[in-house]
Amino acid sequence: MMWTVSAITSVHDAQIVTLERENQTLSGHWSTNAIPLLGTMTYVEIDIDVVMDDIDREEVLETRSRSVLSGVNNIMIGVVESIDDDLMHFVRISDDCLIMIQSNITKLRVNTFYQLIVPINSLSIHPC
Repeated sequence: MMWTVSAITSVHDAQIVTLERENQTLSGHWSTNAIPLLGTMTYVEIDIDVVMDDIDREEVLETRSRSVLSGVNNIMIGVVESIDDDLMHFVRISDDCLIMIQSNITKLRVNTFYQLIVPINSLSIHPC
């Protein structure tokens, strides 16, 4: 996914990077020592570092995926595309981003949109 780096903050030796594009915003831990430059566009992948059981979530009537930053949380709206036998959920949060979120117990409904509240400290951003 191509994003623009809109903010970089140091917190306890970690770099928190905020990304923006097309009226969407995400923020999380930058995974490498090579910190991106503010204002640059970069391709990234994101990982959710928490299981579905520990994420605040609710089914929503949305028909469009999106993400916004609200305080210390990423509010992601996405559709569950599939769930494998090990309860790995594949959630589409944009046309070009499919995230995987493991679950121990929770099984969401496929082809249903959910709002997921993911804390900034539970989202990792990896440069491509």
